[in-house]
Amino acid sequence: MDVFLSTDGQSIPLGRNWVHKIEEALEHAGFMVVFVTPNSLRSNWIFFESGFVYGKKIRVVPVGFLGVDLAALSPPLSLLQGFNITSEEGLNNILALTNEVFQHSHRPAFSSEDYREICGVSEAPSTSVLGEYGNLVDTIHSQLIEKLDLSCTVREALNLLAKILDREGVEYKSSQYRVDLYGISFTFDPNVLPHRINLQIDPWVADVAFPVLEKTFSELRAGGIRGTRISLHFVPTVACLHERHKITARVSGTNVKMAHKNHLERDDIRFNFDQLVGFNGHRLQGGATYLDMELLGTTVPTQQIRELLAFLFERQLLFVEPHSTF
Repeated sequence: MDVFLSTDGQSIPLGRNWVHKIEEALEHAGFMVVFVTPNSLRSNWIFFESGFVYGKKIRVVPVGFLGVDLAALSPPLSLLQGFNITSEEGLNNILALTNEVFQHSHRPAFSSEDYREICGVSEAPSTSVLGEYGNLVDTIHSQLIEKLDLSCTVREALNLLAKILDREGVEYKSSQYRVDLYGISFTFDPNVLPHRINLQIDPWVADVAFPVLEKTFSELRAGGIRGTRISLHFVPTVACLHERHKITARVSGTNVKMAHKNHLERDDIRFNFDQLVGFNGHRLQGGATYLDMELLGTTVPTQQIRELLAFLFERQLLFVEPHSTF
């Protein structure tokens, strides 16, 4: 059984035309398995190649992999029958497909040990704080603004931050304008007014980062945790609803309440979501979709954040949308 994989170093020998060899392989495929992973969602190639094969009347099977749930996808890829790999049964589904398409008789031999080895379960990012949709988050943002959030200057706050980390036994490196932990950066740009500390977190370390955020913000912010704003910026293929009447229709009959300035409230979180925009030359260009949250309680409500994220995707207020179609 020949499997074409463009990155394995064998399917495309050195010196060959890369695009031509991929097109040739897609032309002659018996069927196509589309592994939808956190990384592949950052690229349009899976949608382009899937559409190419689908147009040739070749069977295309999407597979949610490494934490991606196909339920979060939007059409057209979500219209195709597929499955998620969350155990060895998912891996054995690939063998079952092969048997069906090529009249083979491979037995379902993948074990739970195989699944852990192949999927790198022990080395997977620790994103349980964000739940099953955490792999769709690209970066976590927050900031502390001088005089508004901080009861001291930014420079004093950075010094205090270092003392807090020392006390908590957290490893870090600091310089004049930044403090870096593993996967977490506190930065200060003296040229931007009002002065502020920008915080960026990689979701890979979300489980570690949120407790650190709670401890530091409770001491750095004038009002403690209450009023803290945290934004989740998603991978490029995540989109959101924009029309207010459609948004309120999706939350009707739930525990989500309408708040001021087009915000919504659920439990101890006031939130809204939208898409960043910027200028490319003289034209407006869409950027990443984000979820902006204001914490109304005195702690970082990790369970509520996880439940809110799942709610937004399950209600299709946030969804995965390819940039190209069949």
